[in-house]
Amino acid sequence: MQIIKNKKLDAVLLGADGWDMHAFSRNALFDNSYATVHWFINAGIEGSERFIDNYKARFGDTPDAVAALTYDAMQMLFSALEKAGTDDGILLQKALLEMDSYKGVSGPIDFIDSGNPQKGVIVLKLKNGEASLERIVENGER
Repeated sequence: MQIIKNKKLDAVLLGADGWDMHAFSRNALFDNSYATVHWFINAGIEGSERFIDNYKARFGDTPDAVAALTYDAMQMLFSALEKAGTDDGILLQKALLEMDSYKGVSGPIDFIDSGNPQKGVIVLKLKNGEASLERIVENGER
C-alpha cells in the first residue's frame, strides 16, 4: 500500500478475506479501501445474533469468521447425517447436494451440482480505523 501511495496512484483497493481487518482497518493507508469477507459480526444476518451471544457465553470471547463458518459447516453436517440416516460418505455427500439452501449464521449456503458450496459475500469498507458493512452480495446477484 505504501508503494501505491508513494507512486501517487489514485486507486481504490479491493482486498479479500486474507486481509487482516484489524490491522488494515486501523492503518490510514487503507482508508477508502474495500474488502470481501465470509462473515462480519455487524452484518445483521438472521441467526447471527443468537450465535454471537451463545459463543460469547461459552467461550468468553467474540467469534470470528472461522468460528461462524465452522458452526455453519457442522450444522450442515448434522442435517445431512439426519437426512442420510448413516455416516457413509457417499450418502452424506448425496444428502448435502440434495439439501435445501441452508440458512447459516454466515448467510444462505447452497451446494451446486459440482459439490462446491455457493454463498454470498460480504463487502466491507475501511475508513477512519473501522471496518463497516458496505453491502452483502447474495448468491447469483451481480
